[in-house]
Amino acid sequence: MTVEYRQVFFGDEPLTVDAAAQILVVAFHDRSLAWPTVSAAYGTMNEFAQDQHIAFGAFADSSLVGWIGATPSYNGNVWEIQLLGVTPEWQRNGIATALVRILISALVHVGCHTVCVWCDDESRSTSIGGDNLFPYPLDALAKLESGPRHAGGFYEHVGFVRCGILPDANGPGKPDILYAMHVLFATP
Repeated sequence: MTVEYRQVFFGDEPLTVDAAAQILVVAFHDRSLAWPTVSAAYGTMNEFAQDQHIAFGAFADSSLVGWIGATPSYNGNVWEIQLLGVTPEWQRNGIATALVRILISALVHVGCHTVCVWCDDESRSTSIGGDNLFPYPLDALAKLESGPRHAGGFYEHVGFVRCGILPDANGPGKPDILYAMHVLFATP
């Protein structure tokens, strides 16, 4: 089956918002506590739809099977990937990679210099999950290894680099790790 990629406008497409919320629940059920229910994910989607954003969806047979969305900061010089999800049955087919590349291409055209993403480690899926990272969190960041279910490994695979860490962001031993990519002169 062929996958079609296109820009989506969540504020104008209620059915796409519903599908995107459902993807958050199923794609992150074993990695994040953020979206335990469709209702919680729908709340996140409504907040995201209200922000200035760029989003792209992957569609198979007109059904949303994956999507990515980013919001600007620093006067549009930096865009943060807020959400990226692919339904489990479509994972490991290159959809997430394609969505990142499409997003980066669009962001280059709006004058973005850097794209970043924060990857939570709520489920101890990195080598530092569960640890007290103080007083030297940057030493822990330098030694970090992502497990197979941590998104950081994916982002590094597509060209992002680790550049920051916020210890205990989601509770004791649950850091948030910052990854970024310089795209000012990128040719995705």
